[in-house]
Amino acid sequence: MKRTVLVVALALAFGVGGVVRSYGQRGNGHKDDDRGRSDEHSKIQIGYAIAPVSLNVRGKNPALVGLGSYIVNAQADCAGCHSNPTYAAGGDPHLGEPEVISAATYLSGGGNLFGPFVPRNLTPNTAQGCLPD
Repeated sequence: MKRTVLVVALALAFGVGGVVRSYGQRGNGHKDDDRGRSDEHSKIQIGYAIAPVSLNVRGKNPALVGLGSYIVNAQADCAGCHSNPTYAAGGDPHLGEPEVISAATYLSGGGNLFGPFVPRNLTPNTAQGCLPD
């Protein structure tokens, strides 16, 4: 159990370190800096467009919120493990239905995916299964 937790913690640390390092390399004065900014702006816009719930940007950096949504929804599929159920009724693409993510359970944790491990609630709300207004 402790070994699994350690492996997961190390994987997350390396993932976050890679993201931070890639941001640090952007401002190096190369001529492709504009392309990097354009790519990041595109990811921010995509992040807002694909968010299955409304994003609260009050008091936050809107660019980071959009980029975070892009990472969570387009790159990592966090909802696949941290939403139970993942899809709304009639919206399960594995059953041939058009995909509709469950807004009520989005990133709220729960479920029994891997034996004794229960995915955590990743929302700002402490109550499982509830998203803040």
